[in-house]
Formats: sequence, C-alpha cells, structure tokens
Amino acid sequence: MSIEDPGKDDLVGKMRHKRNLYKEGSGEKEEEEETRIDIYSAIIPSSTSAKNFMHWAQSVKSNEFRKFDYGEEENMRKYNQKTPPTYQPSKMQVPVAVFRGGQDSLANPTDVSWLLPQLRVTHDIFVSWYNHFGFIIAVDADKRIYSHILNIITGGPWDTQIVHPW
Repeated sequence: MSIEDPGKDDLVGKMRHKRNLYKEGSGEKEEEEETRIDIYSAIIPSSTSAKNFMHWAQSVKSNEFRKFDYGEEENMRKYNQKTPPTYQPSKMQVPVAVFRGGQDSLANPTDVSWLLPQLRVTHDIFVSWYNHFGFIIAVDADKRIYSHILNIITGGPWDTQIVHPW
C-alpha cells in the first residue's frame, strides 16, 4: 500500500480552501453548486473530528495503514506494543458496499486498488465525475445514488452482485 503524498495534488491547500473540495467533481453545474458552497463549508465535515484528521495525517506521514499512534507510552497501554498495529482488511468478513468517485482527491486510486481486493465487496458504485463529497452533496445524488443505498440497506433487487449504475 502507498498513501499518496498530499503535496502532489496540493491536498493541504485544498483542505485550507475547502470550497475547492466541494466544487471539483461533485456532479453539479457550477452555478447550481455556487449557491450552496457556503452551506457545505459550514457543515462539512461535521461528522468527523480533529482526531480523524490527525489519524489521516499520521497515515500519510508513516505511509502505513495502521491504528492511531498515541506515542510509545500510550501505545503500550492501548496496544501492548510501542507502535500501533497495522490494519488487516483481508480479515474483515463483513459485506462491504463501496461508493467511489473518479475525482476524489482524498482517496487516491493506488490505495483504493490495494484495498478493494482485500474486502468482501458486494456492491461497487463508481461515479467518474464525483469527488469525495459528491455522494452527499451533488445535485443529482438523489437520482443516482440514494436508491442504490436504500436497496443495499433493505436487501432490494440487484441485477448483479457488483453494480455500476451508469
């Protein structure tokens, strides 16, 4: 696994100017999107924490896919070892539905290609023009995505095991 250097795509700059993250590849026309950018910027990422961002930064810096690094002393208490243990996604036995976008600068293709074969993927939904937030905020997400999510949750009909809806 390799975690892409955030400098390559100026990801840190995009994080500082989060308007760009919403605008690029969300599936919206620029004029429709522009009217909602300030709302998105105020509420997203509302469902995460500073610790999540720190964990992401640790992963980028260490180039490892592992648990949160609390430092040697706290790691010993939590993990019984000096460094955090590495995640082993191949040991996960739960079914996984994957939603991914072709313009996602937060999940690079190398990492996704490494991860997917290790998981029990039952649904793989790919939208080439969506970015990381497109599945939530794109104007067409209700038509393109939400019905698939509901079918996955409710066990609704699917033509194939792995679905690309367009």
